[in-house]
Amino acid sequence: MQAIIIGNSGAGKTTLARQLLSDVSSDDRNDHAILNLDSIAWDEPVDGQVRRRSFDDSFAEMNRFIRQSKHWAIEGCYGELIEAIMPKATVLYWLDPPLETCLDRCRHRAWEPDKFATLDEQNVALAYLLEWVATYENRDDEFGRAYHSRLFNQFTREKHRLVN
Repeated sequence: MQAIIIGNSGAGKTTLARQLLSDVSSDDRNDHAILNLDSIAWDEPVDGQVRRRSFDDSFAEMNRFIRQSKHWAIEGCYGELIEAIMPKATVLYWLDPPLETCLDRCRHRAWEPDKFATLDEQNVALAYLLEWVATYENRDDEFGRAYHSRLFNQFTREKHRLVN
């Protein structure tokens, strides 16, 4: 399986990626991995400032990841990165639950130590995250619903849109 999972923050992308790969046959369990695009889209902070990595650097990192595993899931909301890697995927999932579901999941998200040094740091970022999630329907950038819808419609292999 080579899966791509797109959707708003709080839609359940990470949870679905874990579930999909846990279903891989026991013979192949050592040859599967999940890539959260947040981990390759941003540089390490410099003087407290976080900057987006170049598309080329992130794309190269995605390709390295794909070469390392037979079964993989790439999950995130970065439409341009997803679009570039779509030809290598066998299945696409678009998680498109109601906005209130995404907001509620963000409010109750467990501490993500891969993204935040402390739970307090994560909680400080919560207000910004909730504001950002709330704009999913209206954004016209690569992170918005319209872009994700276009990706879903242009994908020609197996695809699933999950709304609840």
